[in-house]
Amino acid sequence: MKVIFKIFVLWIFLMTCKTNNIEYKIYHYSKEEPKQVKNQLLGGRAIVDITPPPTMPLAGYSMNANSANGFRHKLKARIFVLTNKKNHTIVLVQMDLLSGSKLLHHKVAEIISQKYPIRFSDIALFGTHTHAGPGNYYESNFYNKYAANEPGFEPNFFNFLVKQISEGIEQAYLNQQPIKIAIGRRPLYGFTKNRSFEAYLKNKNISTNRTKETAINPWIEMIRIDTTDNRPLGVITNFSIHPTVLPESNRFYHADVFGYIEKGLEDLVKNHYNVSFFVHGALNYTHGDSTPNYDDENEDGDFVIAQQIGYGIAKEMFILYQSLENQFISDVELNAFSMEIDFLKNNQMGEAKICDYAVVGMSLTTGATTRSTPVLRNLPFFRPGWPRWIFKDGCQGEKRWFLSKLQHLILPIEEFPHEIYFQAIRIGNIIYLPYPFEITTETGKMIQNKIKEKYKNFYIIPVSCANGYTGYVTTPEEYSLQYYEGGHTLYGKSTAPFLAEVGNYLVENLIQNNQENFPKEFVFKLQTKEYYPQKTKQILSTRTIESEPKIEHQKKESYWFFRYWDVPLYYINLHEPLILLEKNEFCRNEFKPYLNEDSLDLSVHYIKNQNHQTLYEARWYFRNEEENELKKHCYRFRIIKRSSLSDLYSSVIKW
Repeated sequence: MKVIFKIFVLWIFLMTCKTNNIEYKIYHYSKEEPKQVKNQLLGGRAIVDITPPPTMPLAGYSMNANSANGFRHKLKARIFVLTNKKNHTIVLVQMDLLSGSKLLHHKVAEIISQKYPIRFSDIALFGTHTHAGPGNYYESNFYNKYAANEPGFEPNFFNFLVKQISEGIEQAYLNQQPIKIAIGRRPLYGFTKNRSFEAYLKNKNISTNRTKETAINPWIEMIRIDTTDNRPLGVITNFSIHPTVLPESNRFYHADVFGYIEKGLEDLVKNHYNVSFFVHGALNYTHGDSTPNYDDENEDGDFVIAQQIGYGIAKEMFILYQSLENQFISDVELNAFSMEIDFLKNNQMGEAKICDYAVVGMSLTTGATTRSTPVLRNLPFFRPGWPRWIFKDGCQGEKRWFLSKLQHLILPIEEFPHEIYFQAIRIGNIIYLPYPFEITTETGKMIQNKIKEKYKNFYIIPVSCANGYTGYVTTPEEYSLQYYEGGHTLYGKSTAPFLAEVGNYLVENLIQNNQENFPKEFVFKLQTKEYYPQKTKQILSTRTIESEPKIEHQKKESYWFFRYWDVPLYYINLHEPLILLEKNEFCRNEFKPYLNEDSLDLSVHYIKNQNHQTLYEARWYFRNEEENELKKHCYRFRIIKRSSLSDLYSSVIKW
């Protein structure tokens, strides 16, 4: 019963913990459509590092997670800017984070719209939904409290994200060049499965021969971007997969399976076409009930599994990428339309009506079937598939309320996300619907089918975890069984039909090029708590080695590591280059760079702080089957020089 006790202690703590309040006012400046026409379609791309200091709470596993102590994969934002001949610009930003944030979106949009002819609605922020990235940057107090293992909005991290992403958009916009694009899709099975299969089977419109491996959204959607002289520039993809391979015990920043999907396709294109810089923006899709397909009942997730699945998906994406070589077009229609709906004031669209306020279900506290909370997952009322049997005619239907009617004493209605930002973006015959929800497979089909009644010639792509976060959305049938996804559908059983109506309204206004009715000012009031390291008055003037490299053998992958003293955590700046692994072929040549931080096989984390300095450990991971080949050569760690600090080299690694 320790877990239950822990939960109630957490509730009490969150009710009484001391936090400061902060208010953001963001202004929306209306802009006229740009009148100057372009001669051709233009595009730009950029990658910026958004890795914070190694002290942030990790989001996704809530109280079961840990705070970070370093990185195994630097977190990135991949940015695409497209401008067509009508001089209309669209900006897509893929982030290695749990989700987008409405506050982050609006602040970035405020900055960009004052400098360039780009509207709020022209910019979209997509989170991949990694559970190994920091939280505490959301627009609602509810998810700032409960998405990560520690509560509160972190203003330092938020300001850092605003700076990095805004500068990345400017870089991509100013470096645009003539491009052509190709759009395609293909199905892919075998890498995902439905984690709430019993709830999925409740849907009335599915075929009877479904398995967990076929009860998914299999589609890869792709926009390939090349220069007009046939050089690959970038690619934007969508695929439905929950990046939850890494377990709750993880303490590294990492993009999980999406990190390998991103890098895998980037490397394949760069090697095949001999280009030095290529950007793959991997967006999620309708992933709410789609999980990586490995034996999670008998095997804990790890980096090796994430790599196998991610690189496997990347290889399949490369097949689609190559198939588009003769399908380029030199201009496309670009447009966007957005609006905000306050669920507490306007909770009906068409014939669909959501609840008057949000409610947390008991199955939410249990977690998903593949990452469930011990003890709770086996208790009556808490465990998945334990819906309300009576008094289920209200808008919350079969949901069992956590703490019953006492819930809103602890979780005030106004602290749930309720002022929701909705958006539709057109790129040729693709229409993205960025939703701040985690959308299940059949919910995605419901949205698509609603819109395709009128607009049959478009690919409608609902994208999860974009521009904010509002929990899950399931179909009414899935909701009735109250698995985790249903318990986390905050606004009740009719949320999916409501979002389908919203999507239909957005697309209709987008196609008809209607005028937006957007507020002039947005106000966000949040409870803050700082997790960035404290600034010290003194810092270490030189780097020193604590221990020389040693090897640690493990079951699937092993690693070399060494420890060194460096600047305190406040000054480490993980978003800047920090570490290289250098190689000396056959131990008789010069050392040359071999792996950098983008390899996903180098990590750095801190051990302890002492006397104005911090002890760090650097690791080089390798697969065990590679060891015989690797041991033919010599290697060394290099901690890259920064400011007044010189390069620091480990002793030579020899087996």
